Amino acid sequence: MKILFFDLETSGLDFYENQIIEFGALLYEIRDNKAILLKEIDEFVNIGYSLSEDIVKLTHITDEMLLEKGISEYDLFCLIESLIDENTILSAYNIQFDITFITMLFRKYISKNFVFNNPLLDVLAVYKDLYPFPHRLKDAILKYDVDVKNTHRAIDDIKATVLVLKHLSLECDVKKYINVIGYHSDYGIFGIKMPHVLYIIQRGGCKEILNYKRVV
Repeated sequence: MKILFFDLETSGLDFYENQIIEFGALLYEIRDNKAILLKEIDEFVNIGYSLSEDIVKLTHITDEMLLEKGISEYDLFCLIESLIDENTILSAYNIQFDITFITMLFRKYISKNFVFNNPLLDVLAVYKDLYPFPHRLKDAILKYDVDVKNTHRAIDDIKATVLVLKHLSLECDVKKYINVIGYHSDYGIFGIKMPHVLYIIQRGGCKEILNYKRVV
């Protein structure tokens, strides 16, 4: 079994209009209950247009960085496709955001109706189930004193996410969170709903997911 932890930086929040500008990932294989790191990936993507000042300020990614170091969007698609087989677990912090952008990328190069059927593990859902507001990645980093800075850069954020998940796994059975994603009742579900995923309203610190799974 493999687990792909990944994080994206994008040119904005509109998954129809905006694109991925950085893809960071750690690919692990589980052998004898141990996670073996297979690949570490950090790629910029040359999207062919200028970033807004707000995105540059947030990510510290510039047009020059994308132009000089970025791969093409098609090459990004090929890269991600090469990392995933049908049994690969996909994991991220707030995975609904990331998987929506990647789904849109795959729809561009495979089929307009493409959806992922892979098992999904949202580290945000695990953290939010156990702890009250706030629930940003930087809050989880502070909670566990994780020694990775929250830089809003994809590779740093995914390294921090893996460490946060290690701490969470000592407090609960994270397997119970596979294919369950929480959302805020005031904002609804962002992006594309995955048909095999259970979406649950989470208030934070109330164990809505654990209690639901226990009843069901």
